[in-house]
Amino acid sequence: MKTVHLVSMPLLALVFVLYLYWLALQHAPPQSVQKTPVRISPLEIVEETEPRSMEMLLAGQLDRWSANVGTTETDDTAGKIPSHESAMYNKKPFVTEQNRFLPSDRIYIVVELHDLEKGKHQLSASWINPEGKTINTSEHTIVLHAPESSHRSYFWLELMKNGPFSEMITGREYKGNIYGRWEVHLRLNGESVGRREFTIQDS
Repeated sequence: MKTVHLVSMPLLALVFVLYLYWLALQHAPPQSVQKTPVRISPLEIVEETEPRSMEMLLAGQLDRWSANVGTTETDDTAGKIPSHESAMYNKKPFVTEQNRFLPSDRIYIVVELHDLEKGKHQLSASWINPEGKTINTSEHTIVLHAPESSHRSYFWLELMKNGPFSEMITGREYKGNIYGRWEVHLRLNGESVGRREFTIQDS
């Protein structure tokens, strides 16, 4: 009889403690769940921006493609849109201009604006794929404390690759339709200042 008591008493005590623990869990206030935000990458283009390097003055000569734009009428005044020159390259330093690129290239567009007034200006570039879809638009701010006769800036992009599994399923190394004629549209302070066409091909 004593042996039965010695075995059963600790077991009953353990069951009682577990029951109390279960009751405490049932009446405990729910814990708040901290949600981690999910960032979704752009679908087809990765365009990395460097906050101030996008506004750097660029050294060296620029192979030029000019677009002189006249005036645009507003409600009260006519404002002159600065003329610009642009060129495209696949690497730094910007020496040899080109309009044909490989899918693996980093594609740069260098923009030289002329006769900019002092103040704050917004320069943007919209990249448009061969299907006519705007894939990405990037913008940066130019702040001038005095008028400038010439100001150079640049944008660049890289094509996004598929992962190994997606490449195996789709048979494509890169996301989306990348081959063919692309366009990049340039805007200054909301006004169009021109566009460039370029081609992406395998060779």
